[in-house]
Formats: sequence, structure tokens, C-alpha cells
Amino acid sequence: MCAAAGRAVLATIVGDRLPEHAATVGGLLADGLRGLTGSPGGEHVGDVRGRGLAIGLELVDPHTGERDARMAAQVVYRAWELGAVVYYVGGNVLEITPPLVLTEAEAGRAVEILGAAIADAAAGRVDAQEVARYAGW
Repeated sequence: MCAAAGRAVLATIVGDRLPEHAATVGGLLADGLRGLTGSPGGEHVGDVRGRGLAIGLELVDPHTGERDARMAAQVVYRAWELGAVVYYVGGNVLEITPPLVLTEAEAGRAVEILGAAIADAAAGRVDAQEVARYAGW
């Protein structure tokens, strides 16, 4: 990237107040994700952590508190079916890294989709054989 392009990018980030926006919308998103603990399947939600719009949602076995990689894979797959793209890292942590221009409404929709994906996986409504086809991607 040339220096002029780099300055233009920084000018946009500062001028559009993207760090402040990310902190505000990221806080709403993280709070919404924490609120999933009271929803169907919410007993699988462990820690929600991050900064701004870089958020990790840990999925655990509700009986043991141990990492639940199977659940993470199923939730990622089901979320994709419902229209959201998230990844999992460390085996059981959903990596939620939307663009800095994510709106509050879009953050709310993301929480709805992830809540539905977690509920569906917890209830056994996600085909494990279909998910297995994507293992290692």
C-alpha cells in the first residue's frame, strides 16, 4: 500500500470514528451474547470475551464445564445455514469479527442467529454427519 492510500485509510478510520463505533456496537453485541445464557441451549455458553468488535464466545459442556468442540462445529455450521459466518478457534471458541461498520440492528440480528444456532445444536437439530464433511476447513 502506498503512503497516500495508508493516510486515506487512517483518515477514514478517524473521521468516521470507527474505534468509538466498534466499542459501542461491540459492547451491545457482547452483552447480547452474554444474555444467551438464559435462552434455550444457553447452558452451553461459557465465557464471552473480547474488545470492540473482536469477540470470542466459548462453548462448553454444561455438565462438566469442559470445552465442547463438537458443539462449536455444529453452531458454526447452523449459523452459516441461518445467514451468519463465524469461525471457531481453539476447538470451542466462536470467533466473531464483523466489520467495523456493523450497525446496532445487525448486531442484534447476529445475536438472534447465534442464539438459534446454539439452541438447534443443543436440541440435536444439527446433522452431525453433514457437519463432519467440513471438518478441518
